[in-house]
Amino acid sequence: MDEQTLTFECSKYFAMMGTHGDKEKLFATAVFGVVKFISAMICAFFLIDYLGRKRSLMIGITCQLLAMLYMAIFLIMDTGIGEEGYVPTGTVKSAATCAIVMIYISGFGYVHRILTTT
Repeated sequence: MDEQTLTFECSKYFAMMGTHGDKEKLFATAVFGVVKFISAMICAFFLIDYLGRKRSLMIGITCQLLAMLYMAIFLIMDTGIGEEGYVPTGTVKSAATCAIVMIYISGFGYVHRILTTT
């Protein structure tokens, strides 16, 4: 899954991670857009000049790799998370929350990577 697919299918992905309700999914998608925008501003104005293009590129790729890896492992390990009527346990709910945070980290890594390659 690439970043454009993640952005386009964000609400479905949040539902797979345990976020229910249209308002909650829409809010989480809007926050994802804000995270990407703020990350772009921070990266463009501060981090690329401070860290350099090569190091910034590696940081962005690493952030995205680790985030996507965690989300993939989470979806493989917990097969019932997308089913209707599924009630996750405490540890699964914590892991789902962490997977949602990884979506935002992936957005940060994507912006970081894109700004250093253009």
